[in-house]
Amino acid sequence: MNGSNREKIIVAVAAILFFAAFGAIAILDSSHGTNGEGIGENEVKVDVTQNEGHLSIPMVPSDMLILGASQDAKVDFKVENNDRDNDIDTIKVTIPGGEVINGSSIWYQPMFIHEWIFNATATDEATFHAKDDMFGRVFGGSAQYDVIGNQDDALDHFSINETILEEVSEAVTVTVEFKAPDTPGIKMGNEAIAVEVGDLMTENSGEGLTPVYPDGYTYMVVDNDYSFIVITVDSDQVGLEVQYGDRTLFASTRGTGYMYEEEGVSYVTDDGQTVAVLEAPSSDDVVVKPIIVTKGGDVGEIEISLQEITVDDITATGSNLFSIKKDNSTSLTVPSESGVTLVDTDGDWTFDIDDTDDDNDGIPDLRDPQPLIPGTEWININPTIQSIMGPEENKVKKGEVFTLSVSAEDADSDPLTFVWTLAGSDWNATGSSVPGPTDLTPGDHIFTVTVMDDKGGQTSDTLTIKVLEEKTQKDNTLVYILVAVVFIAIIAVVVYFLVKGKGEEEKEEIPEEIPPQEPEGEVYTEEPVPEYEEEIMEEEAYEEPMIPSEPSMEEGETMAPPSVGTIPQMEEETGEIASLPGEAELHDIQDLENLIEEMERTEEEIGDVCPECGAPLGSSDTECSNCGAQFELALECPNCGAVVEENVTVCPSCGVSFA
Repeated sequence: MNGSNREKIIVAVAAILFFAAFGAIAILDSSHGTNGEGIGENEVKVDVTQNEGHLSIPMVPSDMLILGASQDAKVDFKVENNDRDNDIDTIKVTIPGGEVINGSSIWYQPMFIHEWIFNATATDEATFHAKDDMFGRVFGGSAQYDVIGNQDDALDHFSINETILEEVSEAVTVTVEFKAPDTPGIKMGNEAIAVEVGDLMTENSGEGLTPVYPDGYTYMVVDNDYSFIVITVDSDQVGLEVQYGDRTLFASTRGTGYMYEEEGVSYVTDDGQTVAVLEAPSSDDVVVKPIIVTKGGDVGEIEISLQEITVDDITATGSNLFSIKKDNSTSLTVPSESGVTLVDTDGDWTFDIDDTDDDNDGIPDLRDPQPLIPGTEWININPTIQSIMGPEENKVKKGEVFTLSVSAEDADSDPLTFVWTLAGSDWNATGSSVPGPTDLTPGDHIFTVTVMDDKGGQTSDTLTIKVLEEKTQKDNTLVYILVAVVFIAIIAVVVYFLVKGKGEEEKEEIPEEIPPQEPEGEVYTEEPVPEYEEEIMEEEAYEEPMIPSEPSMEEGETMAPPSVGTIPQMEEETGEIASLPGEAELHDIQDLENLIEEMERTEEEIGDVCPECGAPLGSSDTECSNCGAQFELALECPNCGAVVEENVTVCPSCGVSFA
């Protein structure tokens, strides 16, 4: 056999042994499972630990991550694969509201070098990929080959079997460097850190990532002046509920593990403590106290503590970092019965069972200053006054009768007594409703009512009553007389003018014909009027007509006979004609009346003057005969004087009809 043939034989034997070994592994590796059935619950373990930038407050459990707002930090995430059906080749960490800066990784066995590539896939997201991931499972036995041979970078897991005598779970720690969110608070739910893993590069590439924490990883971001409450029970054998104002948080019916409320989170730590971390209430009026619910069994004595913590300086350490506003703690023996509630009913940090009379002294725990020591005195509650009532609007006239009353109640249903007093007076009365004094002087008077129970509790309140000055009844007789006199005078004046008006009408009625009488004394004859006087009278007709006036008479002078055109003098007071004129005088009167009528007709015909030259115009003239100026007619209503357009037969102002 020559050398070349010998080498061929050696290679062939080696190949046979190689495939035989892998075939044996495939046959013996039935426990490795099938290809890619998905990552199950609890098949991946993640430990989150502080690296840099973590704030340490002793009262807060060490597994609660605390970061300063907007501060740089590093957090380690150790991912261990316990899934025998899948390797892990992808890890993604998301910090909502944060800003990813950098990332790195280290293999769980530092002597071996395995690479994971970091990428900041989003502002708040860091993703790590295994550099190499082999398809060993296609041939079977990949776990043994990969783990024992330490060939690829993905995380594998296998259980003990005939060929592998030690269980192996590969792990890698990825470190994320980031800037923490700038808003302080307990980060839960959508604000919590999310860790997701997956087998995306080989066997299970289409399944996507699986969240390790379904509700996210809860942590805290604090800032200066931020306050929170930590309640700790050094046992996981009891249920912890919290009275938060008028709400009860973390009721035991919700189950175990992490429980979330709007105000915070409750969980059991790795060292067996039950913890609640809560936002501090914004008002001191909101009471926060723990409630213990027993689960049964011989638990023995437990210790409960509550601290309210305020962060002073997030850049400091130790005692300069924070201050404690409240710090309470107590210990108690837990009853062995299941479902017993223990609560601090009166704020003395003594936890009473079911809020009943623990010491059997007839005083409820709520009202007992020492609910576990019999024979102590009752904590009495003073009565309360609902209202005090007096007269309407708390006003009364001097000497008027009025009533005072009070409405009150007592939380203990104790019998009540009522005592009334008056400031600055010896007056007093007893009862819930009493008559007030009637000898009060005008002014303000302060009444005090004191309500007392039979245990010494009392409450007082005041009511001010205003007494008004009594008004004296006035004598209005003189006023009535004056009104009557004025009324009579008005009636007399009205009657006077009515009578006088009737007399004037009678005076104007001149008989059409008066029998001729012989004049006494001298006879005056009518003389013709000269022509020049007629011309003067015609000119004056264009002006305002002149009414002849009576000549004044001096004492002892006799009235001269009337001239032509004058009217006989009338008696002013009686309205009667002094003496009847003769026939000639009657002619003069008729001539005068005719003259006046003619003057009125002339005035109506003239109507107005020309606005250009001042010449008189007739009522129907549209052109001045003197200067030739032209203008439009302006007609007036004969009833109201309103301007009426030509050819209109109804006045638009008063509605009268005319031709």
